[in-house]
Amino acid sequence: MSKSVLWIIGLSLLVGVARFSVPGVHQVLSWEDTYEALAHIWVGCLFALIFLRPSLRKVSVWCLVIINAIELAMFFVRAR
Repeated sequence: MSKSVLWIIGLSLLVGVARFSVPGVHQVLSWEDTYEALAHIWVGCLFALIFLRPSLRKVSVWCLVIINAIELAMFFVRAR
């Protein structure tokens, strides 16, 4: 295995273990918190596709634009 692969695996394990050891992270997740976490993961995946898969760059950028437009609309609707 390359050094980069070992770093990625090691840091991923560290993040996973930190979930159980960092104070304040032990709360029970609600559906809203779960949705927010999955949305952040999805947006991260879209960014990864933009940088790593040129063939999927255009559709990934458009998906980010659509997601942001919906979020912005929701902000204005709920901010009243």
